[in-house]
Amino acid sequence: PMAPDMLWAAFVRCLALLSNLTIVIDGLDECEDRGDLIRKLLEALSTVSSVRVVLISRPLFDIISELEGKCYHHQIEPLDLKPDIEAYISRCVEDSSKLQKTNLKNEIVQSLWRGSDGMFLW
Repeated sequence: PMAPDMLWAAFVRCLALLSNLTIVIDGLDECEDRGDLIRKLLEALSTVSSVRVVLISRPLFDIISELEGKCYHHQIEPLDLKPDIEAYISRCVEDSSKLQKTNLKNEIVQSLWRGSDGMFLW
């Protein structure tokens, strides 16, 4: 197997060869070495101009402090996701054979949405 440093070096070399590339990294907050990843990404991106990176994460202090002043930041609030989460929960409740006979579907959807706190994976 290749060492992580060798894989990273190959990734950085590929960045230099590509243009108009957007990399999406979702779940940055779930990464164990996220500070190291952020620092390496910022360093690699400083040498290329045609690559953009979108980092998706919960607003954790260590992530915010690593990126402070170095990139554009947009925060999505839980209420911004309400229609999407409600639609997803409604669909799951509607598809559940166990809940087909209950008249509490709306209450179940609302209770699950309130408990989700804006997160799909609750």
